[in-house]
Amino acid sequence: MNIFEESLAVLKSKTKLRTLFKSVHIEDVENVLSRVQAVLEEKKEEVEQQAAALQEKQEQLQTIIQLMKDHNISLEELNDSLAGKSTTRKRRDVQRMTFRYETNEGNEIIWEGSNAGRIPADFAAYLERTGKKRLDCVVE
Repeated sequence: MNIFEESLAVLKSKTKLRTLFKSVHIEDVENVLSRVQAVLEEKKEEVEQQAAALQEKQEQLQTIIQLMKDHNISLEELNDSLAGKSTTRKRRDVQRMTFRYETNEGNEIIWEGSNAGRIPADFAAYLERTGKKRLDCVVE
């Protein structure tokens, strides 16, 4: 049993309190009593503040729920919005093109892909070797 539990056991028992304060002067008992009373008042204020904060939060939640109902917004849509997800996904419109290039061995290759993103290693080597850009190799 720690000191807090022991003290609490004494403070909860009227008989143990009488024994504790048996030889103590009445003014000292009054001082202890006033300090305990002050702690009690602080505790009551703290509980009231917590209850008021909880009540205010509940009222705010009810307001939000009513707004969601009024605007026909589901909880799932709200969660998606908060997570940064869009309800309508935007697809990047990638235009496919046909490219013509030569390998190091001199073979002509026709490759279909986009103007952005990864390209075959042979195509990258061809562009570096010739100094051309991807669009210069597009087959019309």
